[in-house]
Amino acid sequence: RPMDVMIIAQLAAAGLLAVAGAAAWMLKRRFVAGARRADGTLVRHALRLSAQGRPGYHAVVAFDVDGTRWEVVSRLGRNQQTPPVGTPVGVLYPVGAPAQAQLATTRELYQATLVLVIVSAVVLVCGLGMAVAVWAR
Repeated sequence: RPMDVMIIAQLAAAGLLAVAGAAAWMLKRRFVAGARRADGTLVRHALRLSAQGRPGYHAVVAFDVDGTRWEVVSRLGRNQQTPPVGTPVGVLYPVGAPAQAQLATTRELYQATLVLVIVSAVVLVCGLGMAVAVWAR
């Protein structure tokens, strides 16, 4: 039946999204576990356009490693210039690669992973609801 195929496809999609979310979570945890930490300072906000053409302010954080100053730009923009310039911000970077630094904030590190997990949960609940409604008849 066509409805059965749709339900199975939806449950399979939820499973794939859940696997992708788990993989992203593990990769991020591995990065955090092996990374060096540096204390940084927010030095400015860079105005950038998103893929949809919307402006966003991205925090630019400066930090020092072995006497060399590095800067990292937040991957996530905000609609306001927050937090204020001068705010201390932790930075994580792979050993020997400060150019690959990321801001050590929960939002910066885990937002995309959390979105994947939430979307997979919603798709799974919808698929299970459809399955119960259709197969319980």
